[in-house]
Amino acid sequence: MSSIVCTDLSFSWPDGTPVLTGLTFSLGPGRTGLVAPNGAGKSTLLRLLAGELVPRSGSVAVDGVLGYLPQTLPFAPGLTVADALEIAPVVRALAAIESGDASEEHFAAVGADWDIEERARAVLDRLGLGDVALTRPLATLSGGQVVSLGLAAQLLKRPNVLLLDEPTNNLDRSARDRIAGVLDDWPGSLLLAGHDRELLDRMDRIAELEPDGISFHGGNFSSYESARAAAREVATRNLRGAEQDLLRQKREQQQARERAARRASVGARSNQDLPRIVRGKLQRRAQESAGKSDDVHGRRVGAALARVAEADQALRGDPVLALSLPDTTVPAGRMVFRGTGLRVRSLFAGVVPRMLDILQRPGKLVTGIGGMLLLTAANVMCLDASIRAFGGGDTISYASIAVAFLAGNALGSAAPTPGGVGAVEGALFGALTVAGLAGDVAFPAVLLFRLMVFWLPVLPGWFAFNHLTRKGAL
Repeated sequence: MSSIVCTDLSFSWPDGTPVLTGLTFSLGPGRTGLVAPNGAGKSTLLRLLAGELVPRSGSVAVDGVLGYLPQTLPFAPGLTVADALEIAPVVRALAAIESGDASEEHFAAVGADWDIEERARAVLDRLGLGDVALTRPLATLSGGQVVSLGLAAQLLKRPNVLLLDEPTNNLDRSARDRIAGVLDDWPGSLLLAGHDRELLDRMDRIAELEPDGISFHGGNFSSYESARAAAREVATRNLRGAEQDLLRQKREQQQARERAARRASVGARSNQDLPRIVRGKLQRRAQESAGKSDDVHGRRVGAALARVAEADQALRGDPVLALSLPDTTVPAGRMVFRGTGLRVRSLFAGVVPRMLDILQRPGKLVTGIGGMLLLTAANVMCLDASIRAFGGGDTISYASIAVAFLAGNALGSAAPTPGGVGAVEGALFGALTVAGLAGDVAFPAVLLFRLMVFWLPVLPGWFAFNHLTRKGAL
């Protein structure tokens, strides 16, 4: 029975960069798709199984005849189809025998492969290369034909274990369908690494190569993706629940501290008539009680933080990047995008728990809205004062100034410059002139306004930030 067994397999590149660590698994008969992000070690694992690389530690055992198709075929220039199929010596020996040369070396070269040409023609025909002669130079074949030829060479070995690394790269639709048909009937152990969804959907199981090991999922790639999506949904719900619990624990801790402070204040006022030693004893007891309560809530907050970190790690641990792109005319094999160490989180992650927290504490909502209104009113008043400083107070109403400020500030703030520099000034100037203010008044008024609300506050803040950063306070 064909099989692959890896035990505590580890591998690192000569510079010490680890690729695989402590990998243990076994594969029996059946078709297995190997998936992982680019650079995770799929090709390296196949090369280790094929014996092209030597592991740093651990062992690899393959039971049966092995066939291995790498991504890049090592065919030298000047070879023929027969050379690529590794049957050229046998073909030459058969030709010599047919021509009357009965040398023993020819019979030894042929061995039991008297039907090698017929078998080669049958395999080539099945892969869509039936019109390709055994003497044809490889240089005259297309990239897709060379890949199909490489697979044919492995099939001629009659392997029990077949390793394929991205076998459908550079292939057209008909060639991919033929390879899929060959694999559909594969009776031995097959391990296929790739990103071809259609081919992976023909597999019996999916093996996911991860940094800490390898996991197996029964079913094809679509079934595997469904299971992963369900797991991500559970992880997202767990993260939201953990974040909400953390906010609740922090709120309860703060409330407990406020209650303790109120009790201490009331106790201090009511115990004024007691002897000092008694008051001191009561105060120590109150402090100890408050300290124990704070410790309890502190431990609860710590546990909630740990749950948030665990849930966040479970969600971030997913290395799969799914991009939905339109059809393009990019040639096959062209690298369009390469990303390393990417970690993207939803823009709205954690929004729902915080919204619930605000709704449970309306005071926060009132404070936030009130602060926004006060800030807006102060800015409008400052802009009005700037306009009056240049004699334009009688030419534009207060309501027009407010509308001009809101419109101009919103448009200008969308600019990608720090603080909307330049864009805010231009938008405010345009809004004020449209509202009826003369340009020779609007221009200096806007500059004065921005000086008061932006430039003067920003410069001290910038110096303070740099000072605190150098002092290590931030």
